[in-house]
Parts: sequence; C-alpha cells; structure tokens
Amino acid sequence: RTVGALTTALRDVEALSMLVPQAIVTVCIDLPFVVAFFCLIGAIGGLAVLGPVLGATALLFIGLATNYAIKLSSRRTSKLMQARSDLIAEVSDGWSTIKANQAEGLFQRKWDILADHLAMSNRDVRHWNEVPASISGLLGQLVTVMVVIISVLEIKAGDMTTGALIACIMLTGRAMVPVSMIQAI
Repeated sequence: RTVGALTTALRDVEALSMLVPQAIVTVCIDLPFVVAFFCLIGAIGGLAVLGPVLGATALLFIGLATNYAIKLSSRRTSKLMQARSDLIAEVSDGWSTIKANQAEGLFQRKWDILADHLAMSNRDVRHWNEVPASISGLLGQLVTVMVVIISVLEIKAGDMTTGALIACIMLTGRAMVPVSMIQAI
C-alpha cells in the first residue's frame, strides 16, 4: 500500500470509530420511542398516524438515497486524498532529484490539478451531507400539515376532539425528531 492509502485508511477508521457508537445509541434508544410515539398517535388520533408513518418512511428512503450518493462522492474524495498524499511523499523523497531536473513546475501542476479536483469532490460531499437536513425540515412541516388535515376530517366526522388534535400534533413533532436523526446516520 502507498503512504496515501494508509493515511486515508487511518482517517476513515477514525471517522468510523466515532460514527458506530452514535448509530448504536440512536437505534437502541430512539427507535423504541418512535414506535411508542406512533402507537400513541394511533391510539389518540386514529388515522392521523398515517402522516408520521408516511413521513418517516419518506425520510428513510431519502436517507438511503443520499447515503449512497455520499458514499460515491466520498470514495472519489478518498482516492484524490490518496493521490495527494502519494504526491507529497513522492516530492519529499525525491526533492533533490526534482530540483536537479528542474521539474518543480511539473509537480506544481500535478498538485494544482489534484487540489482543484479535491475541492470539487469535497463540495459534492458537503452538498449531499446537507440535503437530508433540508428535506427533513420540509418533510417535518408537511407531516404536521398532513396530521392537521386528517385530524380535522376526523373531528368533522366526530371521531376525534380538538384536544386529541393538539396531542397528535405535539406527538408528531416529537416522533419525527429521532427519525430525522436516524436518517442522518
């Protein structure tokens, strides 16, 4: 393996060691509460539970799609970082030869090209990391509106009270927060 590959692998292992405990805690603690909130909303509001269930499902699908895009972008970024580290090692090892052959410009151009591609790749990773948060906020609002509409129809039919409507809205907000956190992992 090259120096760049080892450096990048070490960075990836460090990032993974921080992610795994967060994922375990989120799934083990937050997921049971989400299920409990959904059951409570279903018990209080009946069909109003469709809003959070559909919203949670949509958030999870969006999370899977963006995680795949992040994986592809991160893989490209990782390869570029390996190439950059390899170039640094190559220049460090052969500095006297590079100076003797007046090849500084060649290595400078390689560095500039790598830096440009790495910056664009990092921009793509940041973009895909921001998408779930943006969509999560939008879907959270849409879920609340859906719960209100379903609840108003239930109230009109006489199957629900306005107090139950308020309770369903509050529980929906509480239920969607862990779902958006799970989706971000």
